[in-house]
Amino acid sequence: MDPLVHLKVYAILLNMEAENPSFVRALLAEKRWLYFAVGILVFGFTTKLVRLHLPANHYFDEVYHGFTAQVYVQNDPKAYDPWASPPKGFAYEWTHPPLAKVVMAGFLKVFGDRFFWMRFGSVLFGTLSVLFTGLIAYRFLKSIPIAVLAMAFLSLETLHFAQSRIAMNDSYFVFFMLLTFYLYLGLRPKSGIAGSLALGVGFCAGLALSTKWTGFYVIGIIGVDQVIQWWRRRRTEKFFHYLTRAFLFATGAVAAYFAAYIHFFLLGFKWHQFKELQRQMWWYHNNLTATHSYQSKPWQWLLNVKPVWMHVDYSESGKIGNIYNAGNSVVLLGGLFAVIYLVVQAWRHRRRSKKSVFARRVPLAQPIPMFFLACYGALWIPWMFSPRIMLFYHYLPAVPFLCILLSFALWTLPRGRKAAAAVVCAAGVWFVVFLPHVSGIRVPAKFAEMFYFSVFPR
Repeated sequence: MDPLVHLKVYAILLNMEAENPSFVRALLAEKRWLYFAVGILVFGFTTKLVRLHLPANHYFDEVYHGFTAQVYVQNDPKAYDPWASPPKGFAYEWTHPPLAKVVMAGFLKVFGDRFFWMRFGSVLFGTLSVLFTGLIAYRFLKSIPIAVLAMAFLSLETLHFAQSRIAMNDSYFVFFMLLTFYLYLGLRPKSGIAGSLALGVGFCAGLALSTKWTGFYVIGIIGVDQVIQWWRRRRTEKFFHYLTRAFLFATGAVAAYFAAYIHFFLLGFKWHQFKELQRQMWWYHNNLTATHSYQSKPWQWLLNVKPVWMHVDYSESGKIGNIYNAGNSVVLLGGLFAVIYLVVQAWRHRRRSKKSVFARRVPLAQPIPMFFLACYGALWIPWMFSPRIMLFYHYLPAVPFLCILLSFALWTLPRGRKAAAAVVCAAGVWFVVFLPHVSGIRVPAKFAEMFYFSVFPR
C-alpha cells in the first residue's frame, strides 16, 4: 500500500479517537465506573473458574466437543470422518466447523489433558464476551453507565455462566460474534476507512462462522445493515464503494473459514473430502430427526422455560449436585420487557414522525438503538423456522444484546439510576441463590426437590 494511504488511514484513526474516545479512555476518566467494570470482569472470571475441574468426567455435549478436541491432540483423522466409529458413549463432533475444538485442543496440548484445561477456553472467551458487550454498547451508545450495566447483567446471567464452564463451542461463537460487531460498529459511520478494513471485519465474521454456522446470521445482519446504509447515503456515496467493501468482507470471511481447517488438511485430507464434509454437515442440520427430553421451542427461551439438565451428582448421601443451563429470570424477563418497551417506543416515534425508516432520522431525546433490536431479533427469530431440534443454549448469542437493551431501557427511564440499581441487585440475588443449581454444588436433596425443581421442573 502507498505510504500516503497509510498516513491517511492513521490520521483518520487519530481523528476518530479524538472525537470519540475509546471505552478504556472514557473509563479512565470516570474512575468510579472503571472500578465497577474491572470488578465485574474479575467477578465473572473467578466465579467461572471455581470447581471448573468438576465433574471429573465428560458431561452433556462434552462427549462430542471436548472428546473431539482430545482426538485432535492425538492427530487422529477419525475426528473429521462422519463414518468413523467412536468409542462407546462418545461421538466425533464433525457437525460444526472445527475452530472451537481446535482452540480447546491447543489448551490441552500446552497445559495437559485435564478437564480444567478442556473447559478453560470457554471461561476465557465467556469473560471476554462480557468485556466486548460493554465495548459494543459504548461504541454505539456512547454511555459508560449503560455499557457497564450491560457487562454486569451478562456476568450475572446464568445461561451465559453455565455455557462458559463447559467444553462446547457456544462460548467461543459468542465471543467471535461480538468481536465482529465491535469492529463493524467502529467502521460503520466512516465510509472513508471502512473499505480498507472491511477485510478484518470479514475475517472475524469468518471466525464466528468457523465455530458454528450460526455465523451466517451475523453475516446476514451486517449485509442488511450495509444495504440500509447505502440507501441512506445513496446520494453522497457510490454503490461501487459498498460492493468493494462487500468483496473484501467476503474475502476475509472465506480466508478465516479455510484457515480453521488447516489441521484438517495437515492430516492428509483432500479438497473433495472437504466438500463432502461440508455436504454432510448441511445434511445433518437439515435432516436431523432425533429428539431430546429437554428440547424446547424458541418462545420458551424468552420466558426461561425448559433449560437443559446437563449433569447430576448423587455421590454424597442425602445430597444432590445439578448443572442446569438455566437462565437468570431477572435478566431474561427484564430484557424481554425492555425489548417490548423499546419496540413500542420506536413504533410510536415513527408514527409521530410520519417518515419512513429509510428517510432522514428525526432526533430523539434518547434515540432507540434499532441496530441492537435488529441483532437481538435476527439471532432469535430464525430459530422459529429451524427444522431441527432446539435447546435452550441456542438462545445464548441473543443474550448479550438483550443485556444491552435492558441496560438502555433502565438507564433512560425517568428514575433510571434507581431502577438500574434495583434490577442489578435482584439479578445478583438470583445468581447467588441459583449458583449451586447451575454449577454442580451439592445441596440437600430435599431442598433441591422443594425449591430448585419447583422453579425448573425435571
